[in-house]
Amino acid sequence: MQPSFEQIAELFGLGSQPVDEEQLVQIESEEKELSLVERGERSMARGQFLKAVDFYQRAVEESGGTMPEALLGYASALETTDQSPQAIVEYQKALTAASDNPEPHLGLSDIYKREGRGQDAIKELQSAIKSDPKNPYFHYKLAETMRDLGFPKSARDIVQRSIILEPDRSHYHYWNADVLIQLGRFDEAVGALRAAVELSPGDDHLYVKTAIAFWGAERHQDAIKAAMLAGELAPDDGRVLGLLWAMHTVQGTKEDPALKAKVNVLERFDIDQVNRWLKEAGIKMQLEEK
Repeated sequence: MQPSFEQIAELFGLGSQPVDEEQLVQIESEEKELSLVERGERSMARGQFLKAVDFYQRAVEESGGTMPEALLGYASALETTDQSPQAIVEYQKALTAASDNPEPHLGLSDIYKREGRGQDAIKELQSAIKSDPKNPYFHYKLAETMRDLGFPKSARDIVQRSIILEPDRSHYHYWNADVLIQLGRFDEAVGALRAAVELSPGDDHLYVKTAIAFWGAERHQDAIKAAMLAGELAPDDGRVLGLLWAMHTVQGTKEDPALKAKVNVLERFDIDQVNRWLKEAGIKMQLEEK
């Protein structure tokens, strides 16, 4: 059962508003003029996934299973509703209907990876790349999958193709840096993060990663500066303060009582995140819950 408008209004502190019945009737009337595929797309966008399954299924049946858009939408909706076996069947049908469309390969890859079928996931992504070799996202997905399967060096090599194809995408530079940090190649990670920061200077998390990379590269003062910049961008993020306090502590800097007080009230989830950052940077200390 979906929550009512009144429940949503109460949750977000909105004022109660009457339902405009005429408007609802008009919307329903307009949607009836749309194709089943379009209605499926709207349902997916609204989070009405079971309704989307119904629309796409009807579209597939009406087209006799020959419309790639209907098959792909149906497969995606089935996957979203945790009906993976049937989704695989529909993705494969979509490939048969349009063998040059790389999208079904992505869907199949995601399912195979979740099911622990790593090699099958890789093969599907390789097929997607073969269909559209200049799509940077496909190379990124392959790199991501390779890393998840325990091959960070290969992942790092693959993501370079994404960067070459789309050099203005900050996330690819960040992801490249993250893998380099995992590999212990901190100096190279600093260079990758510089590119990411130049493209997205207001992202506090990039400065956190930069602090980690600087520390690993034994540029401790630069690491503290980067952590301070992250703190300025996200003054209410206690995790950044925890990282900054730990770096000051390891450096032997005079303790700031105000900073220490904020770190002392961090919750376990935030402490765990700070400790993961410290481990990435190679800092041999861990925060403890008070």
